[in-house]
Amino acid sequence: MPFPPVTPGGPPAQLTEFERAFLEAMPDFERAYLEAIREATIALGGYGAAAARTSRPPRAASPGGTGAAPSALPRVDSVRPSSPRATADRSGPSLAEPSPATSAEAPRIAIRSHENGSSEDGPRISFEVLKKIKSEEKFCTRIMKNPSPYGSQYYEQKHINKWNGRLVSEYEAHMAASKSAWLNVVPEKISIQNLALHGTNFDVALLAMKMRVQPPDGGAEHPGGAGVAGGGQLLPVGNLLKRGGTLVTGESGARLLNLRRVSTVSVSGGLNIEKVFRTAQEYAWSAAHGRVRVNNGRSSQTPIVVIGDGMDTKKLRYHSTLSPDVGLLPGSEIGGEVAYKRLNIRGLLCQESDLDYVLQVLKEEKLNVTVNTYESFREQVEQKPLLAYMGAEGTPQRRQLLEKLMGVPLPDYPDYSEADWRKSTLSEDGDDF
Repeated sequence: MPFPPVTPGGPPAQLTEFERAFLEAMPDFERAYLEAIREATIALGGYGAAAARTSRPPRAASPGGTGAAPSALPRVDSVRPSSPRATADRSGPSLAEPSPATSAEAPRIAIRSHENGSSEDGPRISFEVLKKIKSEEKFCTRIMKNPSPYGSQYYEQKHINKWNGRLVSEYEAHMAASKSAWLNVVPEKISIQNLALHGTNFDVALLAMKMRVQPPDGGAEHPGGAGVAGGGQLLPVGNLLKRGGTLVTGESGARLLNLRRVSTVSVSGGLNIEKVFRTAQEYAWSAAHGRVRVNNGRSSQTPIVVIGDGMDTKKLRYHSTLSPDVGLLPGSEIGGEVAYKRLNIRGLLCQESDLDYVLQVLKEEKLNVTVNTYESFREQVEQKPLLAYMGAEGTPQRRQLLEKLMGVPLPDYPDYSEADWRKSTLSEDGDDF
């Protein structure tokens, strides 16, 4: 409730001790938002005599009600919090701090009209988990000192102020109409240049393969199937939350990189796959044993390395036929790190001891994706001594290994002799979702 209105039309409303204590404990942004509503109501003549008769301000009509709220008022809904790598916020033109959000961009709050407290018009977007992540940060001083309670002032102003508290369905409609909607559909053709590995746990991979967007041409959804390797996409933290998802694992800090992109290690067409696999395996172990936020049992404790191809709106200036041509190069201490807005899941690797369990769950969930083991991967590497050989002689071995890991033929795999450097057209780093 707002502070007692003082208007020419009536005396200030009287507050009980409980109401006054409630107001004092209310977050500043919510109190400021309600005060803005009161001022707008006064401007429309909405308090006046009403203030003399009641201590409660007028309530905006619910979407399903018979009355309509005045069009000049901000929409009032109420907030429903949902449950919940490697670089910090980076300076540069693309991350310039925007001006502070206006009151019209403040989080909307969902009206709870059901006895169980659920929203009457669908699930809502919540970024509350990011506050908890920042509060638990112990190592990154950039995150700890960031003025935003969410860990990134840029992301708060650009995205959180716009979407927090709004319907998930509103964001889904925004995605469908966006010029970057193509990012949400797994293409049939695999991008050899952008193949990469990502270490996580099985629970994360399962959730990603279930969270699919229907193709814009009206085609059937499918987690794989004829002509398509794997299915689903690994999403950045911010996009996952805006789709109503739950953050079940991750780094201890809510870094801007991870809010907007998925960190991976590039396999460079297979040239350095043996080296970067060790890095991905370490992150998988951490995701299954040290970074679990929501423990869903064995799936949360099963390390998984995802192999897939990245997609991004940002093109790299120079690239070869075996190196990434899109994405962001964070310049971190992690060798071969590339961050993508989406990572299409094309195959999984797990420990031999977890293989039967992983295959059984995938079968039950009707998810079609190729699974290999860490042990079989190492055997394959030992049998292919020319994998990292910078010449055409190593091409067949690299292609064979990648085909096995993803379960599909790669007829367009380039000969390394063709890997000359080429100039690529730069593009804007689209940030609409």
